[in-house]
Amino acid sequence: MMAANRYEEYDLLVSALKHGDVICNRYYISNIAYSTASGIDTEWLFQLDSGMPKPNLVIILDVPVQVSLDRKKDRDIIERDLVYLEKVRKTYVSLGAQLGWRVINGDRPAEYVHEEILKIVNDEFGWKL
Repeated sequence: MMAANRYEEYDLLVSALKHGDVICNRYYISNIAYSTASGIDTEWLFQLDSGMPKPNLVIILDVPVQVSLDRKKDRDIIERDLVYLEKVRKTYVSLGAQLGWRVINGDRPAEYVHEEILKIVNDEFGWKL
């Protein structure tokens, strides 16, 4: 269903890319991490979005599950399953290591995380943010 929703917005995304840069929160990477953690084949999941534009850069903010729970009090049923959330976290980090995603320690003050994100983006794209 999530992949189908992304394809519904395909034309909008491609049009936006023609006019500049696009920053997406989660995009299809989150579907792959969460579904892989649920036992669904990772390669099959990547095939679902094979026709979508590929990200030039993926940044994962790695936060321990308990820290995440402390930061966000209102959670849906999936977000209350600590064992599952730890699988998701490990999946993100593992896929990140395999695919060259940038993993940032998100368990630090926001200004440090922000600075690291800016450095990665500036280095990757030559921006001066």
